[in-house]
Amino acid sequence: RYGVSDEIISQVDPVTLYALVSTVEALVSSGITDPYEFYKYVHVSELGNCSGSGMGGLSALRGMFKDRFTDKPVQSDILQESFINTMTAWINMLVLSASGPVKTPVGACATAIESVDVGIETILSKKAKVVIVGGYDD
Repeated sequence: RYGVSDEIISQVDPVTLYALVSTVEALVSSGITDPYEFYKYVHVSELGNCSGSGMGGLSALRGMFKDRFTDKPVQSDILQESFINTMTAWINMLVLSASGPVKTPVGACATAIESVDVGIETILSKKAKVVIVGGYDD
């Protein structure tokens, strides 16, 4: 339904899939059915992403530590899936194709509101004209 390939689904942490789907749902519910529509009005470098997380990909972290310790097979690029900013990078790459500022706030239980604050600062400082904001955790 969301166009995420089986290859991507098998590679990324479940919270990344949640962040991708949530971003698409937010765009659709705001009337934007094609993210490339932004680029009629702003350059790709003027679309920022300030989505954040408190922990990042916990399934990837578990795989990196527990599964490796118990000699279970893990994907070779598991480290990158455990970083907090990986979800934001996937959103930029798969949904937005943007090259604007990427800022990944971490505020424990207040990450989403901190993301809004960072997004506002990014727009006011003229580093971006449009910013995607939000928080995700599992």
